[in-house]
Amino acid sequence: MKSGIVKILGYVCTALLSAMITFVVTYYSTRNAQVSATDAEFATRYIDYQTFPEASWSPKSPVPGVQFSYTDKAGKRIDNISGARVNLYNFSDRDTTDLHVQIDAVGTSGKPPVLLGFRVANGAVEDFGSEETVVQRVNGDTLSLEFKISRFNRKNSLEPGRAISLYFSSVSMPNLSVTVNGGGFEGRSFEYIHYSDLEQAKRSWFDKYGAYLIFLSIVFVSIGVFLVGCVRTYKRQNARMRGLTDVVDGALSAVVQQHGMSSDQQRVLASEVAFSCWQSIYNSMWKVDQWLFPRPTRVK
Repeated sequence: MKSGIVKILGYVCTALLSAMITFVVTYYSTRNAQVSATDAEFATRYIDYQTFPEASWSPKSPVPGVQFSYTDKAGKRIDNISGARVNLYNFSDRDTTDLHVQIDAVGTSGKPPVLLGFRVANGAVEDFGSEETVVQRVNGDTLSLEFKISRFNRKNSLEPGRAISLYFSSVSMPNLSVTVNGGGFEGRSFEYIHYSDLEQAKRSWFDKYGAYLIFLSIVFVSIGVFLVGCVRTYKRQNARMRGLTDVVDGALSAVVQQHGMSSDQQRVLASEVAFSCWQSIYNSMWKVDQWLFPRPTRVK
Protein backbone atom coordinates (compact mmCIF):
# COMPACT_ATOMS: atom_id res chain seq x y z
CA MET A 1 0.00 0.00 0.00
CA LYS A 2 2.78 2.38 0.93
CA SER A 3 4.70 1.79 -2.28
CA GLY A 4 1.51 2.24 -4.31
CA ILE A 5 0.77 5.63 -2.78
CA VAL A 6 4.37 6.74 -3.25
CA LYS A 7 4.19 5.73 -6.92
CA ILE A 8 0.93 7.62 -7.41
CA LEU A 9 2.37 10.74 -5.78
CA GLY A 10 5.46 10.37 -7.96
CA TYR A 11 3.30 10.23 -11.07
CA VAL A 12 1.33 13.29 -9.95
CA CYS A 13 4.52 15.28 -9.23
CA THR A 14 6.00 14.26 -12.58
CA ALA A 15 2.83 15.30 -14.41
CA LEU A 16 2.70 18.67 -12.64
CA LEU A 17 6.39 19.32 -13.28
CA SER A 18 6.02 18.35 -16.95
CA ALA A 19 2.99 20.64 -17.30
CA MET A 20 4.86 23.51 -15.69
CA ILE A 21 7.93 23.04 -17.91
CA THR A 22 5.76 22.73 -21.02
CA PHE A 23 3.82 25.88 -20.11
CA VAL A 24 6.95 27.94 -19.42
CA VAL A 25 8.82 26.72 -22.52
CA THR A 26 5.79 27.21 -24.79
CA TYR A 27 5.03 30.66 -23.42
CA TYR A 28 8.54 32.01 -23.73
CA SER A 29 9.14 30.34 -27.08
CA THR A 30 6.01 31.97 -28.47
CA ARG A 31 6.83 35.31 -26.89
CA ASN A 32 10.42 35.25 -28.10
CA ALA A 33 9.25 34.30 -31.59
CA GLN A 34 6.92 37.30 -31.63
CA VAL A 35 9.64 39.62 -30.35
CA SER A 36 12.12 38.26 -32.88
CA ALA A 37 9.66 38.82 -35.70
CA THR A 38 8.99 42.36 -34.55
CA ASP A 39 12.66 43.18 -34.16
CA ALA A 40 13.73 41.60 -37.44
CA GLU A 41 15.48 44.02 -39.75
CA PHE A 42 13.00 43.69 -42.60
CA ALA A 43 9.82 43.01 -40.63
CA THR A 44 6.77 45.08 -41.57
CA ARG A 45 5.98 47.83 -39.13
CA TYR A 46 2.74 49.71 -38.74
CA ILE A 47 1.28 53.20 -38.59
CA ASP A 48 -1.94 53.29 -36.58
CA TYR A 49 -4.71 55.53 -37.88
CA GLN A 50 -7.84 56.78 -36.17
CA THR A 51 -10.78 58.68 -37.73
CA PHE A 52 -13.46 60.62 -35.90
CA PRO A 53 -15.68 63.69 -36.44
CA GLU A 54 -14.62 67.14 -35.32
CA ALA A 55 -16.74 70.22 -34.82
CA SER A 56 -19.50 71.15 -37.28
CA TRP A 57 -20.98 74.54 -38.09
CA SER A 58 -24.49 75.48 -39.24
CA PRO A 59 -26.29 78.81 -39.91
CA LYS A 60 -28.07 78.58 -36.55
CA SER A 61 -26.95 81.01 -33.88
CA PRO A 62 -27.85 81.41 -30.18
CA VAL A 63 -29.49 84.75 -30.95
CA PRO A 64 -33.17 84.52 -32.03
CA GLY A 65 -33.72 85.70 -35.59
CA VAL A 66 -29.99 85.80 -36.37
CA GLN A 67 -28.15 83.34 -38.60
CA PHE A 68 -24.51 82.83 -39.47
CA SER A 69 -23.33 83.01 -43.04
CA TYR A 70 -20.28 81.26 -44.53
CA THR A 71 -18.62 81.71 -47.90
CA ASP A 72 -15.73 79.91 -49.58
CA LYS A 73 -12.70 81.51 -51.26
CA ALA A 74 -14.73 82.19 -54.38
CA GLY A 75 -17.45 83.92 -52.40
CA LYS A 76 -19.94 81.08 -52.78
CA ARG A 77 -22.30 80.63 -49.86
CA ILE A 78 -21.86 77.55 -47.66
CA ASP A 79 -24.81 76.28 -45.63
CA ASN A 80 -23.09 73.72 -43.40
CA ILE A 81 -19.53 72.77 -42.52
CA SER A 82 -18.56 69.40 -41.04
CA GLY A 83 -15.13 68.56 -39.72
CA ALA A 84 -13.31 65.23 -39.72
CA ARG A 85 -9.98 64.25 -38.25
CA VAL A 86 -7.47 61.52 -39.00
CA ASN A 87 -4.81 60.83 -36.35
CA LEU A 88 -1.65 58.91 -37.26
CA TYR A 89 0.54 57.15 -34.67
CA ASN A 90 3.95 55.52 -34.94
CA PHE A 91 4.26 52.99 -32.11
CA SER A 92 7.05 51.03 -33.80
CA ASP A 93 10.74 50.92 -32.89
CA ARG A 94 11.97 53.23 -35.64
CA ASP A 95 11.33 56.43 -37.55
CA THR A 96 10.34 56.42 -41.21
CA THR A 97 10.66 58.63 -44.25
CA ASP A 98 8.67 58.97 -47.48
CA LEU A 99 5.36 57.86 -45.96
CA HIS A 100 2.30 57.92 -48.23
CA VAL A 101 -1.14 58.43 -46.71
CA GLN A 102 -4.32 58.22 -48.78
CA ILE A 103 -7.69 59.27 -47.39
CA ASP A 104 -10.80 58.31 -49.34
CA ALA A 105 -13.99 60.25 -48.58
CA VAL A 106 -17.19 58.73 -49.95
CA GLY A 107 -20.09 61.07 -50.65
CA THR A 108 -23.82 60.49 -50.76
CA SER A 109 -26.30 60.43 -53.66
CA GLY A 110 -23.58 59.33 -56.05
CA LYS A 111 -21.65 62.59 -55.72
CA PRO A 112 -18.23 63.08 -54.17
CA PRO A 113 -18.04 65.23 -51.03
CA VAL A 114 -17.06 68.87 -51.39
CA LEU A 115 -13.78 69.57 -49.61
CA LEU A 116 -13.48 73.13 -48.28
CA GLY A 117 -9.99 72.83 -46.84
CA PHE A 118 -7.60 70.82 -44.71
CA ARG A 119 -4.61 71.18 -42.45
CA VAL A 120 -1.86 68.81 -41.28
CA ALA A 121 -0.51 69.27 -37.76
CA ASN A 122 2.70 67.86 -36.31
CA GLY A 123 1.98 68.35 -32.64
CA ALA A 124 1.35 72.08 -32.18
CA VAL A 125 3.15 72.94 -35.44
CA GLU A 126 1.49 72.93 -38.84
CA ASP A 127 3.17 70.65 -41.40
CA PHE A 128 3.19 72.92 -44.43
CA GLY A 129 5.38 70.51 -46.42
CA SER A 130 2.74 67.77 -46.31
CA GLU A 131 -0.03 70.27 -47.11
CA GLU A 132 1.77 71.55 -50.21
CA THR A 133 2.30 68.09 -51.72
CA VAL A 134 -1.28 66.82 -51.36
CA VAL A 135 -2.89 65.39 -54.50
CA GLN A 136 -6.67 65.27 -54.93
CA ARG A 137 -8.48 62.85 -57.24
CA VAL A 138 -12.17 62.17 -57.87
CA ASN A 139 -13.47 58.75 -58.87
CA GLY A 140 -17.26 58.53 -58.99
CA ASP A 141 -18.60 59.36 -55.54
CA THR A 142 -15.15 59.15 -53.91
CA LEU A 143 -12.76 61.99 -53.25
CA SER A 144 -9.19 60.78 -52.64
CA LEU A 145 -6.47 62.86 -50.98
CA GLU A 146 -2.86 61.67 -51.10
CA PHE A 147 -0.45 63.09 -48.52
CA LYS A 148 3.30 62.59 -48.60
CA ILE A 149 5.00 62.86 -45.22
CA SER A 150 8.75 63.28 -45.62
CA ARG A 151 9.59 62.14 -42.09
CA PHE A 152 7.43 60.49 -39.46
CA ASN A 153 9.15 59.92 -36.12
CA ARG A 154 8.08 57.42 -33.49
CA LYS A 155 6.56 58.68 -30.23
CA ASN A 156 6.42 57.00 -26.84
CA SER A 157 3.05 58.53 -26.06
CA LEU A 158 -0.56 58.65 -27.22
CA GLU A 159 0.02 62.00 -28.90
CA PRO A 160 -0.47 61.54 -32.67
CA GLY A 161 2.56 61.99 -34.91
CA ARG A 162 0.30 63.70 -37.46
CA ALA A 163 -3.24 65.03 -37.16
CA ILE A 164 -5.03 65.68 -40.47
CA SER A 165 -8.14 67.87 -40.22
CA LEU A 166 -10.59 67.89 -43.13
CA TYR A 167 -13.50 70.28 -43.64
CA PHE A 168 -16.43 69.44 -45.92
CA SER A 169 -19.50 71.28 -47.14
CA SER A 170 -22.05 68.95 -45.55
CA VAL A 171 -24.15 68.44 -42.45
CA SER A 172 -22.08 65.48 -41.26
CA MET A 173 -18.67 64.05 -42.14
CA PRO A 174 -18.54 61.55 -45.02
CA ASN A 175 -17.34 57.99 -44.60
CA LEU A 176 -13.54 57.90 -44.51
CA SER A 177 -11.07 55.11 -45.23
CA VAL A 178 -7.31 55.37 -44.76
CA THR A 179 -4.41 53.63 -46.52
CA VAL A 180 -0.81 53.98 -45.35
CA ASN A 181 2.35 52.58 -46.96
CA GLY A 182 5.98 53.35 -47.62
CA GLY A 183 9.34 52.86 -45.92
CA GLY A 184 8.51 49.32 -44.78
CA PHE A 185 5.34 50.49 -43.03
CA GLU A 186 1.69 49.63 -43.50
CA GLY A 187 -1.46 51.06 -41.97
CA ARG A 188 -3.74 49.50 -39.36
CA SER A 189 -6.70 50.69 -37.33
CA PHE A 190 -5.77 52.19 -33.97
CA GLU A 191 -6.07 49.98 -30.90
CA TYR A 192 -4.85 50.82 -27.42
CA ILE A 193 -3.11 47.45 -27.12
CA HIS A 194 -0.64 48.57 -29.79
CA TYR A 195 0.50 51.35 -27.46
CA SER A 196 0.51 49.04 -24.44
CA ASP A 197 2.76 46.63 -26.38
CA LEU A 198 5.20 49.51 -26.78
CA GLU A 199 5.10 50.22 -23.04
CA GLN A 200 5.51 46.51 -22.33
CA ALA A 201 8.61 46.30 -24.53
CA LYS A 202 10.29 49.07 -22.51
CA ARG A 203 9.92 47.18 -19.24
CA SER A 204 12.64 44.90 -17.89
CA TRP A 205 12.29 41.13 -18.08
CA PHE A 206 11.55 40.80 -14.37
CA ASP A 207 9.01 43.63 -14.45
CA LYS A 208 7.16 41.87 -17.27
CA TYR A 209 7.27 38.30 -16.03
CA GLY A 210 8.31 38.45 -12.38
CA ALA A 211 4.74 38.47 -11.05
CA TYR A 212 3.83 35.43 -13.16
CA LEU A 213 6.90 33.51 -11.99
CA ILE A 214 6.24 34.37 -8.35
CA PHE A 215 2.61 33.27 -8.71
CA LEU A 216 3.62 29.98 -10.38
CA SER A 217 6.26 29.41 -7.70
CA ILE A 218 3.70 29.90 -4.94
CA VAL A 219 1.25 27.53 -6.65
CA PHE A 220 3.76 24.75 -7.22
CA VAL A 221 5.39 25.17 -3.81
CA SER A 222 1.93 24.90 -2.24
CA ILE A 223 1.23 21.75 -4.25
CA GLY A 224 4.60 20.35 -3.23
CA VAL A 225 3.98 21.12 0.44
CA PHE A 226 0.56 19.48 0.21
CA LEU A 227 1.99 16.32 -1.38
CA VAL A 228 4.83 16.13 1.13
CA GLY A 229 2.28 16.57 3.91
CA CYS A 230 0.23 13.68 2.51
CA VAL A 231 3.29 11.44 2.44
CA ARG A 232 4.33 12.44 5.98
CA THR A 233 0.78 11.91 7.22
CA TYR A 234 0.74 8.44 5.73
CA LYS A 235 4.10 7.63 7.35
CA ARG A 236 2.92 8.95 10.74
CA GLN A 237 -0.26 6.92 10.59
CA ASN A 238 1.63 3.80 9.57
CA ALA A 239 4.02 4.34 12.50
CA ARG A 240 1.04 4.79 14.84
CA MET A 241 -0.52 1.60 13.58
CA ARG A 242 2.73 -0.29 14.19
CA GLY A 243 3.04 1.23 17.66
CA LEU A 244 -0.57 0.35 18.49
CA THR A 245 -0.06 -3.15 17.16
CA ASP A 246 3.04 -3.53 19.35
CA VAL A 247 1.09 -2.38 22.40
CA VAL A 248 -1.76 -4.79 21.70
CA ASP A 249 0.72 -7.55 20.94
CA GLY A 250 2.46 -7.01 24.28
CA ALA A 251 -0.85 -6.93 26.14
CA LEU A 252 -1.98 -10.19 24.53
CA SER A 253 1.27 -12.09 24.98
CA ALA A 254 0.50 -13.28 28.50
CA VAL A 255 -3.03 -14.37 27.58
CA VAL A 256 -2.49 -16.09 24.24
CA GLN A 257 0.44 -18.19 25.48
CA GLN A 258 -1.98 -20.06 27.74
CA HIS A 259 -3.96 -21.14 24.67
CA GLY A 260 -0.91 -22.34 22.74
CA MET A 261 -1.10 -19.59 20.04
CA SER A 262 2.04 -19.08 17.96
CA SER A 263 3.83 -15.74 17.78
CA ASP A 264 2.70 -15.23 14.18
CA GLN A 265 -0.92 -15.87 15.07
CA GLN A 266 -0.55 -13.54 18.01
CA ARG A 267 0.84 -10.81 15.75
CA VAL A 268 -2.05 -11.20 13.31
CA LEU A 269 -4.54 -10.92 16.14
CA ALA A 270 -2.81 -7.82 17.49
CA SER A 271 -2.81 -6.26 14.04
CA GLU A 272 -6.52 -6.95 13.64
CA VAL A 273 -7.32 -5.39 17.01
CA ALA A 274 -5.20 -2.32 16.23
CA PHE A 275 -6.83 -2.02 12.82
CA SER A 276 -10.31 -2.18 14.35
CA CYS A 277 -9.40 0.53 16.85
CA TRP A 278 -7.96 2.83 14.24
CA GLN A 279 -10.86 2.14 11.86
CA SER A 280 -13.26 3.19 14.58
CA ILE A 281 -11.34 6.43 15.07
CA TYR A 282 -11.29 7.04 11.29
CA ASN A 283 -15.04 6.48 10.97
CA SER A 284 -15.69 9.05 13.69
CA MET A 285 -13.84 11.76 11.74
CA TRP A 286 -15.53 14.37 9.58
CA LYS A 287 -15.66 13.71 5.88
CA VAL A 288 -13.09 16.44 5.22
CA ASP A 289 -10.70 14.88 7.70
CA GLN A 290 -11.25 11.45 6.15
CA TRP A 291 -10.38 12.93 2.74
CA LEU A 292 -7.17 14.48 4.10
CA PHE A 293 -6.04 11.42 6.05
CA PRO A 294 -5.27 8.02 4.50
CA ARG A 295 -7.56 5.12 5.26
CA PRO A 296 -6.36 2.72 8.01
CA THR A 297 -4.43 -0.32 6.81
CA ARG A 298 -3.35 -3.52 8.58
CA VAL A 299 0.33 -3.80 9.46
CA LYS A 300 2.43 -6.78 10.36
